[in-house]
Amino acid sequence: MRLKLAVCTVGLAAVGGLVVGAPTFAEGAVSPTSADGALTTVTVRWDGLPANETVIAMQCAKTNKDVTFNQAADCSQATYQNYVAGPEGSGSGEFVLFGGDEPNGENWGCGPLSTVPNRQDVCYVRLTTGTITNTVYNEFFSVDFVPQTASSGNGLRVGILASGVIVLLGAGYFTYRKTRARAVN
Repeated sequence: MRLKLAVCTVGLAAVGGLVVGAPTFAEGAVSPTSADGALTTVTVRWDGLPANETVIAMQCAKTNKDVTFNQAADCSQATYQNYVAGPEGSGSGEFVLFGGDEPNGENWGCGPLSTVPNRQDVCYVRLTTGTITNTVYNEFFSVDFVPQTASSGNGLRVGILASGVIVLLGAGYFTYRKTRARAVN
């Protein structure tokens, strides 16, 4: 009789919209949401989890909304990172995204630094709970990998121009002193 009651209770919980044993994030976020280099550090945040729940983050090429999504192939095991939710079920941590080819040699990459044909301009940070293979609950946050623009190098150009002006002014000053010294003698 107990077995039937337990099955009935789990069945009702599932029908009622609850998934027994799978915590859900009330909130989650990744910031910033763009990356333009080989390595970009973002902050991942979560809230609404049970106290001290294990939170896992990893970088992925796809989300679970893609019917071909396979966590083992589409998420980089090299980026796997564990966090622990605090006593209130919330927390945050730093997460490093790669821009380029997937570090373990999978046939995908993120952003313009990637050399593989299956390059993605938008990649994802996957948050899950418990274990890396948990597919009951996945939350994905997109990160746009944008190419570096010509304007991003303007600081360097201004620095080189300023250095050139200083050198020219210095050379002009020494030429002036040398000319003046000859005139006095």
